[in-house]
Amino acid sequence: LPDDYRCGKSLGPVESLQEHPQQPGKILIGYSRGLVVLWDLSARHADQLFLGKQQLESLVWVRSGSLFVSSHNDGGYAVWPVTSGNTCTHQPVSSTIPYGPFPCKAINKILWRTSQTGSPVLLYSGGMPRASYGDRHCLTIQQDKEHVTLDFTSRVIDFFTIHNIELDKVPEFDDPAALVVLLEEELVVIDLQTPGWPTLPTPYLAPLHSSAITCSCHISSVPPKLWERLINTGKAQRSRLRTHMSWPICGGKNLAPPPKQQELLLTGHEDGTVRFWDASGVALTPLYKLGTANVFHTDCDEPHDSSNDHDMQQEEEEWPPFRKVGCFDPYSDDPRLGIQKISLCKYSNKLVVAGTAGQVIVLALNDEPSDHSVDVSVVDLLQDREGFTWKGHDRLEPRLKPAPFPPGFQPQVLVQCLPPASVTAVALHTEWNLIAFGTSHGFGLFDYHRRNTVLARCTLHPNDSLAMEGPLSRVKSLKKSLRQSFRRIRKSRVSGKKRTITTPTSKVHEANAALAEQEEVAPVQRRIEPRSADDSLSGVVRCLCFADTFLRDGWFVYQFCSP
Repeated sequence: LPDDYRCGKSLGPVESLQEHPQQPGKILIGYSRGLVVLWDLSARHADQLFLGKQQLESLVWVRSGSLFVSSHNDGGYAVWPVTSGNTCTHQPVSSTIPYGPFPCKAINKILWRTSQTGSPVLLYSGGMPRASYGDRHCLTIQQDKEHVTLDFTSRVIDFFTIHNIELDKVPEFDDPAALVVLLEEELVVIDLQTPGWPTLPTPYLAPLHSSAITCSCHISSVPPKLWERLINTGKAQRSRLRTHMSWPICGGKNLAPPPKQQELLLTGHEDGTVRFWDASGVALTPLYKLGTANVFHTDCDEPHDSSNDHDMQQEEEEWPPFRKVGCFDPYSDDPRLGIQKISLCKYSNKLVVAGTAGQVIVLALNDEPSDHSVDVSVVDLLQDREGFTWKGHDRLEPRLKPAPFPPGFQPQVLVQCLPPASVTAVALHTEWNLIAFGTSHGFGLFDYHRRNTVLARCTLHPNDSLAMEGPLSRVKSLKKSLRQSFRRIRKSRVSGKKRTITTPTSKVHEANAALAEQEEVAPVQRRIEPRSADDSLSGVVRCLCFADTFLRDGWFVYQFCSP
């Protein structure tokens, strides 16, 4: 070794160990400071040294064993020749910083896969321009002129390629069939044999929390007809998204015995979607995703109004060529879209979803796409009660013009509660064509067939001023109360220090007096006591239920929290 590489501290820790693809008795040892050694295990000596100057991140062999590739901390990678006559190599064959010339983040891992088509497939994670896209979680795929930067919403943990290998002969090329990427929040598989490198749906390990789960609903013994319609709707949805349904690992056959009954799980999410899952077996399989954002005008509508040609031109000009991949998305366009309650009738195929901004949507299952407008009805739960002013978020603005809806559950009626507080309870009775809904202000009864309000009742107590404030107002009042408490404690400590303490007995008296002062509450202030969520608001409707009674007049039963 040269003198500047002899000290162990100057080598740094071992970053990579890679076995020779053609000679198992030889390994590459890569050190953090840049030195790479080709070591012969049987002879116990170094065959060749590669004197790199840049901090090393990873190594990978080319299948022939005549080359290897190293990735580095500066966002670049280098190709090194392996020759028998040369014991020390100072320079690589080529060195590239793909997203340079500005400073880039490290390429954490790199793969080089040969192909019969000619150009190798290069895959690496990281390497983004530090100033512009240093916070992105990316993995790049390159082959000849094709270049795609997969943009994920969670950190890349590891990745590898799957190969179509014939057992009876040693392949000359890698010919990768798929790329498997393990992320912090999900597992993503990319088809490397189809032009465009589309995403493959995984047979399992689908992330439940693609968007934060806000509610759920379990349906047992699903009728076969409804189950078949949901399956077909999900297949049509995936075909519209241009994803491949063939998956080589699955084999296309289900070896598990068919379940005795079909179980369905519905999850409501923060982004306004409802996801349908097959809960019949040991693994949850995604069937169908329903979105409710298209019923309203949201902030993300304007960019989609531009022409397709303009969008395509922007994609061509964008560098790096990002492509959003994966279904995990922790960000919501509008938190008011969040789904709070779900109710599904498995016999009439009617679905009711209720959200954070007081929206209640009635949907019906349709196997064909439809262009129609959604009927909107407003229900005032305060009933013109005086002395209450809503200080929370605004209601969502509904679309009044006809809009296209794909096959599946399509919205028929939108009922907007006022004030637009979060819906805390829903009930559906399809035989009577009625829905019931409740918030922190009251409850209502609506006939979705005739599109009219049957009943509206306010459950507020005259002292429930907290019910008219949004979450931000509660945080502000809590901060104010805590601030006043700390001031009172600090004042008592300062006054206690000024007192003269003479004997141990007087210490006890002084401590008791200080505690007594803290227990006293000023007339203007009020004591902060721990209260459960159920006690915070006395008029919150927690449960709604339709029932047949033996009374002469039909009664609507509701339950709400009392202090």
